[in-house]
Amino acid sequence: MLSTSNNILSAELKKKKTEDKKQALRKNKSKAAETLDQRTYKECFYPASDFLSARGVQRNRMRDRRKNLLKQADQEKFASKKPDLSPQEKKACEERTYSLLRKAERIRKNNTRGRKSFARQSRKIQAHLECLINEEIALVLKTDQNIGHIVMEDLDIRGAASKYKRMNRLLSEWMYGVLQERIEYKAGLKEIGVSYVNQAYSSQYCHICGAKVTRDKSAHEKAFCPVHKEMNADINAASNLVWIYENHPEITKWTPRESIKKLYEERIEQLKNQQETKQETKQEVKQVTSQVTP
Repeated sequence: MLSTSNNILSAELKKKKTEDKKQALRKNKSKAAETLDQRTYKECFYPASDFLSARGVQRNRMRDRRKNLLKQADQEKFASKKPDLSPQEKKACEERTYSLLRKAERIRKNNTRGRKSFARQSRKIQAHLECLINEEIALVLKTDQNIGHIVMEDLDIRGAASKYKRMNRLLSEWMYGVLQERIEYKAGLKEIGVSYVNQAYSSQYCHICGAKVTRDKSAHEKAFCPVHKEMNADINAASNLVWIYENHPEITKWTPRESIKKLYEERIEQLKNQQETKQETKQEVKQVTSQVTP
């Protein structure tokens, strides 16, 4: 969830903290050592989202059934107003409308309790996730004492819909607003500035050599550079965000993605030219030293 350009991962800090606490409790022979929650935000978020989805399947089915009943009642009501209907047909339409509305009302009354329990469970899970967010942010700020400025992605999921239902659900339940607000608050307590930059292509290029990296589909946290091999994808993206903030302050949230891609490609050429000049200077130094030595 939280990765920095100083090679810090909040999930690893959380696991280390819980492991140290567990060992301390075991030394005191406390039974609480086996009941510690060792899950990080990321490990807790996906199961929680899947649980709420499975929990809401029945509710959604009954809600859709009620909508269909109301829709059928409207159709019967509209059909009963036709002028060419006989009195018997009109009476039959009214009876069907009445029975459909009664079924819809029964569903509404009987599902009130389920809706309240579902909302209670959802609030409980969200409070637990917010607690994990606060804990991981505090661990990062405590570990890295030399933070002068915080640069974050300008996260905005509007228009980021996917063709996969699970991904859309995860995006809609993702608490990026809570994360941003908590970081700004805790950074303000320590008088640390916070800025937002455009995150386009930040995870597709190596922050060291500028080469294009490939992502492992089985482990999204891993990235592979053709020069520097395996690296953490989140830390690589965080370093690219810092480079964008320091070298291109003109980039905003509304900057086109194509122009940002050109900047990364220009960076590759600049790094290649620097490497070539370094090699040339090394060769010149070798030639000079070989001429000077007897």
